[in-house]
Amino acid sequence: MRNLFTFLFAFLVIGQLHSQSNTFPSSGNAGIGITPNSWGSGFLALQLGATGNIHQSGSDNGMRIGNNMYWDGTSWKYNVASVAGTVLTLSNSGYNFLTAPGGTAGGSASLTSVLSISTDGFLGIGTTANTWGGGFKAMQIGATGNIHQSGSDNGMRIGNNLYYDGSSWKYNVSSVAGTLLTMSNTGYDFFSAPAGTAGGSASLTSLLSINSAGYMGIGTTPSSTEKLSVAGNISANGNITAKKLTVTQ
Repeated sequence: MRNLFTFLFAFLVIGQLHSQSNTFPSSGNAGIGITPNSWGSGFLALQLGATGNIHQSGSDNGMRIGNNMYWDGTSWKYNVASVAGTVLTLSNSGYNFLTAPGGTAGGSASLTSVLSISTDGFLGIGTTANTWGGGFKAMQIGATGNIHQSGSDNGMRIGNNLYYDGSSWKYNVSSVAGTLLTMSNTGYDFFSAPAGTAGGSASLTSLLSINSAGYMGIGTTPSSTEKLSVAGNISANGNITAKKLTVTQ
């Protein structure tokens, strides 16, 4: 009975493999249920059905998992029409999730990164994250936005067009001002930097500070005794009411 069962199982497996038209060449790419595409030089691929694949690139020793995408040596191509292309890359630089809208079979595809995770633990949504220094952990959103944390003061920060490279604050893109809100043990600080050039150093200026005791400073460090400190003139288009007014020069 056991021999009969073994024979029937082997017969079914062989029959199924034959019906799928699998291709296992002695070298090069292989296909399960499909004849593999002609991948470009340096790639080794296992294609699964009409669209799936697992492939490796010798150029960066990276592994990739893809759907409806193959590399022909010049560009990424679609296997079938009207199905979006997706590629997950795993390489020395980390993880990258790429997509391309549906196209035509054999047509070229333009991949866009929708999520990346560097080996340093930095996350990029819609962008490749910068390399942050100084103990920072960061999530970048699009070309300029970010949320990051500093291990030096356990503070959280929300920034736009700024990242810290370990030595200074840098701009992500050109001609856009940098802004930064810090939240730490000492309170809140609102900073800004005039627009600069991508990769260039930024000089931050404090616009507004609120310390942990609730004292506010506009253009200056908050006082330890006065609720509001202002560096500069104050303009009002209404009444100013005070129980006591002290004028000093």
